[in-house]
Amino acid sequence: MTNQTDNHPPFFSVIVCAYNEEKLLRSCLESLINQNFPKSQYEIIVVDDESTDKTEEIATDCLTGQQDSSIPIQYIKIRHGGLAIARNTGISYSRGDILVYIDGDAIAHPDWLSGYNEPFKNGNADYSGGKIELLNNDSSIARLAQIIRHKQYFGPDIYLNHFIGCNMAIRKNVFLTVGGFIENFSSRGDEVSLQYKIKDKFIYQPAPEAVVYHERPDNLWDWIITEWKSATLWGLTRKLLTPERGWRPFARKLETVFLIILPFALIFSIANPVLTVIVLISLFALYRYLFVYPATRIILDDVTQSFGKPGGVLLYSLYLILKHTNVLFGNWLGAWKYRNTPLVPPGTTTSEVLSVKTSYQKIA
Repeated sequence: MTNQTDNHPPFFSVIVCAYNEEKLLRSCLESLINQNFPKSQYEIIVVDDESTDKTEEIATDCLTGQQDSSIPIQYIKIRHGGLAIARNTGISYSRGDILVYIDGDAIAHPDWLSGYNEPFKNGNADYSGGKIELLNNDSSIARLAQIIRHKQYFGPDIYLNHFIGCNMAIRKNVFLTVGGFIENFSSRGDEVSLQYKIKDKFIYQPAPEAVVYHERPDNLWDWIITEWKSATLWGLTRKLLTPERGWRPFARKLETVFLIILPFALIFSIANPVLTVIVLISLFALYRYLFVYPATRIILDDVTQSFGKPGGVLLYSLYLILKHTNVLFGNWLGAWKYRNTPLVPPGTTTSEVLSVKTSYQKIA
């Protein structure tokens, strides 16, 4: 639980991790500078993971333009080491009570920080997650991914995608307690590994009013590659987990296997009626995913609202089969790939700081 006992307004350190983010970084920083929030209650820290595009130029330009502002801005360029090391570097340069993370390719709503002020101002929350809306609405693939894959629920009964790296906040004393981000996670998965370390020790409170806009993959191939990387990274994440015991985890895995083989069972049952039993079991597994499990049931409701009842059920059924196929084989490959890879604790790697620039010179 939280260690905060006073009622002073929280000071936010907004940490922007960027690697080759020239496309949206200027919009990201402008959205942070123009927050509807007291300028004296937050700072902006840009951590550049040795980008090779115009990231430094854009960040420096925004910083220079704010030298007469009351918002402290820092730009730290480090030797390329990956996302987790960049996040940890931001912590070491922060002055705030609360660390708020946003990616360099995301844009904050004007009331973003005000949304995070609510769960933290009374000292109740130790960590929080905000809402992520779709930025590239012109892409049909991105819209589908937002509905079917990235739907968020903030409780009280269902929690799903409620603590995501491009929009999350956490008290600094929590980081000091658990040590920060595990360094193996160079591009994704860092917040998942952090949550496994803190979820049973600290208080979570959602911040659905803290909204950022973020792009989703706009073509199927990029979407597939992204999901495959996430699935294989489980080989690292699993090292943080206590293995589940008992019949329930086993039954859930068996159910997933029957879900995956459903298309093949349907095809081959035409020539071999004996397989009809497998088809029936697989259909029952699909039924449970569609209509029994609360999270997937609610997502199905959203999908059918967008694509109609028959089309939505068929589309979401296909997605569930493909998703669990990817997860199953990705997890297996990841477990083998990372079998001899130890987790690298936070602070193991000393990031080489290449340059530091600040807007402090003209701040009173």
